[in-house]
Amino acid sequence: MQTKRSDPGIQAAIGYQLRRRHTDWDEAPKQATFSRAGIINRAEKIRAAVEEVTGSSDHLGVDAAFEETRSFVDTAFDIYEGKIESEQYGWVFAVPGRNETSQGNEYETEVTPFLPILSSVYGVDDKTRQHTTARLAPCVIETHKGRASMKGAVVWTPLYVNAATRLDTNLWRRFVVDNTAGIRHSVNRTAEFAAHRLGARVMGLGASIPSFTQLGKSIKQEGLITTTGHAGTVHLLNETVRHVVETRGTSEKTIGLLGAGSIGSSWAELHLLTDRKHRVSVYDRNHSQVDRLRRKVEQERVDVESHEFNVLESSDIIVSAINRTLDLDEMEYQTDRQISLQGKVIIDDSQPGAFDRKQVEARGGTLIWVVGQDTSDAQALHRPGGYSFGDTAGLHGKGAVWGCEAEVAAICLEDRLDLAVSSHVTHEMATNIGALCHSIGVEVARPLQSFGAPVQLNSESWPRTRSGSSGPIDRNWPSSRFAP
Repeated sequence: MQTKRSDPGIQAAIGYQLRRRHTDWDEAPKQATFSRAGIINRAEKIRAAVEEVTGSSDHLGVDAAFEETRSFVDTAFDIYEGKIESEQYGWVFAVPGRNETSQGNEYETEVTPFLPILSSVYGVDDKTRQHTTARLAPCVIETHKGRASMKGAVVWTPLYVNAATRLDTNLWRRFVVDNTAGIRHSVNRTAEFAAHRLGARVMGLGASIPSFTQLGKSIKQEGLITTTGHAGTVHLLNETVRHVVETRGTSEKTIGLLGAGSIGSSWAELHLLTDRKHRVSVYDRNHSQVDRLRRKVEQERVDVESHEFNVLESSDIIVSAINRTLDLDEMEYQTDRQISLQGKVIIDDSQPGAFDRKQVEARGGTLIWVVGQDTSDAQALHRPGGYSFGDTAGLHGKGAVWGCEAEVAAICLEDRLDLAVSSHVTHEMATNIGALCHSIGVEVARPLQSFGAPVQLNSESWPRTRSGSSGPIDRNWPSSRFAP
């Protein structure tokens, strides 16, 4: 999709009009409150604001964007409500939006391919975009090519997550307590849609859905099997770490781990079983998760750190599996220490991404996401519509897939529904799902990538010196988080 460019002044003026006239749009949406009329009404008001500010009836194609948005919304609700029939699918990959308030417009192209009126060129900010998409009914936003008569679908799962609460443990706990019931209701409506309207046998759970649904146990839909996607993710994460080690050689340092939750701890267990050369240094704000991990593995091979900074300092390879963003500029300010990532590789499995690529590269590091690629002749996981989960924060290249996406497809295509994951991932589960992924041709993506763009990993050896800390911070260090 070609990105439309708008005059920043006009864009800001439209945004001001929208915020001034529609203050009610700031109110957090209720979970599982789907509204056809509500979305179309907002689309109409966005178009009206654009026309008022610009004096043009079709500034940057706003009329076409409105009509395309309205058409998609009408079709989505018609299928959801059973007014029209849908194509049938063997599996679905359920995904919530990653575009959360306070992230800016980095994730906007995750939704603008099907709701183009929500583009920032029309003055729409991240809050309006997130609050609007939370009202969309469960719907198909892309398909997988599949094999023979069995195809897959990517299904939008409307959830609202307050990104600001991720920054504080107590605020996040309060948000989870207050919203889990509503989120589970929305996910169950998505499961009902997948089974009754789309005919799916298996539903894969993307991003944060497993954590809100007790790894799928709270999803109650007869005839539909759910799988968390965690085994596919852990397998692909371990393969990515292995690829980095094979490319760069063995580092003398520990491998760092940020986050000892379901993904992080499962990867650490698998890694420590399959790699006898490396120790793991781990940090998690929830100390009980770290204690749980140490009880499951050889404790002498796990170093517990007291801060994210220490993990970045002590490791050449850092695995991130957390549910919040880390601002390196802010971390430097708080610790009064300058962070050097020279020669280091961060493998970020967090979605939304925990690290900003510009910040990492400005400090000499390399940021990689955990992404697979369908290399098979059948191209079963290729998406015919070209949807990539976002131009600037999605996947790069044909056949690129998330690990959780590969898991549900492999289970269905290989008819191994007995391997669906609904509990904490063991190394046996990751190994079994990994074998299925290999059987359908899913390998670590080439080239490596992050934020929808390729990453070049050179074969230079690891730094010999301890490069994580270089003393007191230089206050003239350039801030790259918000650089253009």
